[in-house]
Amino acid sequence: MVAAVPDPATLEREPLRPLVWASAAFAAGVVLHLDRVPAWVPAAALVLVAWRLAAAVRPIGLARSAVRTLLAVVLIGAVFARFRTLNGLSAGTALLILMAAVKLLETRRPRDQYVVVGAGLFLLLAACLDRQSLARAPLYLLHAWLCCSALAVVACSHHEADVLERDDDQDRPQDQRDDAEHIRLSHSARGLQTFPKRIKRTCSDVSKNDADSAEH
Repeated sequence: MVAAVPDPATLEREPLRPLVWASAAFAAGVVLHLDRVPAWVPAAALVLVAWRLAAAVRPIGLARSAVRTLLAVVLIGAVFARFRTLNGLSAGTALLILMAAVKLLETRRPRDQYVVVGAGLFLLLAACLDRQSLARAPLYLLHAWLCCSALAVVACSHHEADVLERDDDQDRPQDQRDDAEHIRLSHSARGLQTFPKRIKRTCSDVSKNDADSAEH
């Protein structure tokens, strides 16, 4: 099976706003290089962006891990076949665009979205290194603002999710909260009980290794 159809409950839980902002920051970075890389590179990247956004709002399947890995290998091979290298500004930019687009397909947590926005910032840096004319300065400033805003939106959404989780924990019945607290305390107590044993075992291993070293 090529794609995995997400659970509708997962779609409801997934915040759409940070994903949209992260995708916009990355897509804007791709647009900065439209005339610097082969046409199929931004086309493939924007198709993957559209696929990921569509999967966030509709029960559309996303590629499984094995398929994403195969897709990444194929795209790396295509870049190498086109440029005969993976180094250099043009080849590196094309590779970054495609790999970040593949990464976007597996965004589940804020950490993944930070990676995508970071790729957009690197694309901005590559564009600044490639063309430094004043006429493009407004574009660079606009993209920098978009990337910074995307970082802020992702961070705020993550904070809001933590607050809602704590509120849900407070809304649970008292007996359930007591049970959860008892489980956490039990795990902590078990860890404290086994800590001296782990220290003793580690010291014994170190002493044994020292003795073996002295014999040799």
